[in-house]
Amino acid sequence: MSYACQARPRPQACLACLRQLARRFPTHTVRLILDNHTVHRHHKGETWLEVHPRFPFPFTPTYSSWLNPVEHGFSALQRQVLARGSFASKVALRTTLGQYVRGRNRYAVPPCWPVTADAILGQLENIQRTCETVH
Repeated sequence: MSYACQARPRPQACLACLRQLARRFPTHTVRLILDNHTVHRHHKGETWLEVHPRFPFPFTPTYSSWLNPVEHGFSALQRQVLARGSFASKVALRTTLGQYVRGRNRYAVPPCWPVTADAILGQLENIQRTCETVH
């Protein structure tokens, strides 16, 4: 089951969204991707997430540019399907989402990354050396 709420990147707004999800799904595990919101770094967010272990989320590091294609995909889904749709039931919503995904996948093209993994790893090594240098 998926549910979306738009929260501004303020801890209070994101915590309000989490509370709304907790009320809406009192017994479900709710998997979260918080992008780079500050709620998981803010002490109130950390405390709330510790008290609510059924809200696991993966750590997404700052500058996670690899998530941009995912965000674009969700944005297109919102604009092309959800914002224009009216769904009488969960079955109707699932059917429409399935049709949308199958249509997108029919013409899918794998991303072509402009930077190689070796170049990224080399940059990380340079950053590590810089951080280890004592001034």
